[in-house]
Amino acid sequence: MRSPLAPCLLLVACGGQPTWHQDVAPIVEARCGSCHTEGAVAPFALDTYEQAAGMGPIVAAAAESGLMPPWFAEDVRAYSNDHSLTDEQIATVVDWVAADMPEGDPDDPGEALPATATSLPRTDLTLSMPEAYEPVGDPDDYRCFVLDWPEATDLFVTGFEPHPGNDALVHHIAAFLVRPDNLAGQGAFDQIRGWDAGSAGPGYACFGGPGSSETEEDLRAPIQQLAQWVPGGGAFVFPEGSGIEVPAGSMIVLQLHYFDQTDGTDLTTIDFMTEESVARKGAFAPWLDATWPLGNMEIPPGGTDIDKVDDPRDFWQLMTGGLDLEAGFDIHSTMMHMHTRGVGGSTWIEHADGTREDILVLEKYDFDWQFNYQLAEPARFAPGDQLGVECVFANDGDAPINWGEGTLDEMCVSNLFVTEL
Repeated sequence: MRSPLAPCLLLVACGGQPTWHQDVAPIVEARCGSCHTEGAVAPFALDTYEQAAGMGPIVAAAAESGLMPPWFAEDVRAYSNDHSLTDEQIATVVDWVAADMPEGDPDDPGEALPATATSLPRTDLTLSMPEAYEPVGDPDDYRCFVLDWPEATDLFVTGFEPHPGNDALVHHIAAFLVRPDNLAGQGAFDQIRGWDAGSAGPGYACFGGPGSSETEEDLRAPIQQLAQWVPGGGAFVFPEGSGIEVPAGSMIVLQLHYFDQTDGTDLTTIDFMTEESVARKGAFAPWLDATWPLGNMEIPPGGTDIDKVDDPRDFWQLMTGGLDLEAGFDIHSTMMHMHTRGVGGSTWIEHADGTREDILVLEKYDFDWQFNYQLAEPARFAPGDQLGVECVFANDGDAPINWGEGTLDEMCVSNLFVTEL
C-alpha cells in the first residue's frame, strides 16, 4: 500500500492548483467510477462535478488513509491489475479539496488514465442465472445457482467476464466448476442438486464456497473455481495459449453475494471465451493443508497464524483437471480466501537455493474485497521449491473456530492460477 501524502502547502510548487475536469475526474473515472456510479454498489455516485464536490472531504479522507480504492497488497512485486492510487494521485485529490474543489473547464478535460479493468476480446458462450432472484438477506445474502455446462464437447475456457444484473445489489461473484470426474463422482452432483431442490425460491443459501449454509454440509469433494468478480473488476483473460479445461457434462455453481439490499431483482450472466485446444493447461489451484478440512485448523479465542509450506504438486493432482506439473509450473495470480475472522495473509515460494519469492503479502484481509491479484510477470516454481501459505486470524469469540462452509467457520486458502510449463 502506498503511503498517503499530506496536501502540498505551496500548490504552485506542486504543479499548480488542481481542478476537477483537468486533474481529479480522470483519477476518479479510472479508479473509482466502476463502483461510484449511479445505480452501482457504492453508497454514492461520483459521476459529476456536483456529486464529487458534495462528497469532496470524504473522498479526500478515504484516498489519504488508503481506505479507498480498496487494495491490500504490500509492494512486494508488481501486479497488472493494481488499482491503488499513487502518491501523486492522492496528493492531487487532497490538494483539490483543500483548494475548495475548483471545477475547471468542462470543455477541456484532462487526459484519461489507463483503466485496470479489461474486457474480453470476444464472447463464445454466455451463461445466465436460471431466473431472476430477489435478495432476502439483511444486509448479506449469499446465494448459489446451479447451471449445466451446455457444450456437448470438452472445451477450454481462456477468459471470462461476469456481468452483474443489478449493480446496486451484487457485491461479488464466483463460479465453481464441478467436473464429471470429481472425486465424489455423481455424488457431488446429487448433493448440490439436493440443496437446490430443497431450498425455497431460486438457488440455495451458501457461504464462502458452493456448500449449503442452510444445512451446514461440506461438499464431498474439492471443487475447482472457474471465475470470480468483485466491484471494479473486469474480464480475466488467461495467459496466451492457456485455458481451464471444462469437460462436457460439467456443472457450474454460480455464487452471488448480495449486500445492503434495496428493492429489486438480479439476473447475472457470465461471458466466456473458449478454445477447442490450448498449448498449456491452466487451473485455479487452491493451496492449503489437506488436513485442515478434516478439523485440523483450530483457531483458539484470540486468534492465531495458520501456515503450510510444502511441494503442492501431488496435492493438486486431485483438483486441477490433470495438469502436468512434474517439471514445475508458472504462477500468474492468487486470491486469498478466509471468512470473517481473517485479518491478513501471504503466499510465497521458498526456492531450492534458500531464497524467498513473495507472491502476495496482504497488509489486511477483508472478506468483502477478495481480489484476484494478477502478477505482472509470472513466478516460476521449479522442482525442489516449496510453496507457502499463511493466514492470520483474530477470533474474538469465547470458543475455538475450525474449518467449515458456514459463516461462523473459517478457511485458509491461497487460490492461485497456474499453468503447465
